[in-house]
Amino acid sequence: MWISPDKVELFQHPVPGILEAEVSIHQTGRVKAIASSWPAELYPSDARTIAVGSPVLVMGIRGITLLVKSEF
Repeated sequence: MWISPDKVELFQHPVPGILEAEVSIHQTGRVKAIASSWPAELYPSDARTIAVGSPVLVMGIRGITLLVKSEF
């Protein structure tokens, strides 16, 4: 199965996760979600920096990168 790196797939229900590496509008991070560690980028509506250890909601996926936003 080929995964397009540009196609965004939004989840029907957000998935909880915990950041393992800081993520910001200018920096890709990592998130622990769905029983694994994944690359993470900010979901387009969230423009703030999210610190390591923060709870996040995984809103979707682009390629193998999860799109996250702050849980709060």
